[in-house]
Amino acid sequence: MPHEHISDAEIDGWLNTLGIALLCQWDVLVFLYRHQVSLVGADVIARLLGYASGPVIAALDVLECLGLVERSRVSQIVRLYRFTVPSDSRRDGAWAHLLALASHRAGRVRLAKRWRGGDHTDQEQRHAAQDFRAKAQPSRRPGGGGTRAEEERKH
Repeated sequence: MPHEHISDAEIDGWLNTLGIALLCQWDVLVFLYRHQVSLVGADVIARLLGYASGPVIAALDVLECLGLVERSRVSQIVRLYRFTVPSDSRRDGAWAHLLALASHRAGRVRLAKRWRGGDHTDQEQRHAAQDFRAKAQPSRRPGGGGTRAEEERKH
């Protein structure tokens, strides 16, 4: 479907289905998708994308909570970050539509406009992602533990 025939409501629906609320989250997700596996620190990703470290760290937390990124435990100052394909067909379809839209400059501009003026604190981002994840997938990790991010915060 040509991007000019896609309504803003469709774009918003795809973003909501995927759980992406901020441009920084989108940029980090696309970066990890393009690089598949990255062994770097969040600060390096931030520099490469032109962001401060704080928003990128928050975006990685959110993306992990959403199940779109996996990351290893901290090893020195780097981690292994890996993009993961959305597990259900609705989210996978939303990802495919958004990725196709972002493959053209006009589509990237339309996506960027969706987030103008919608800055949230890092804590608000994490809370929103956890709420989204809880609604989308109420089951916890095997063994009774929480999400990996929750487990890391305990240590």
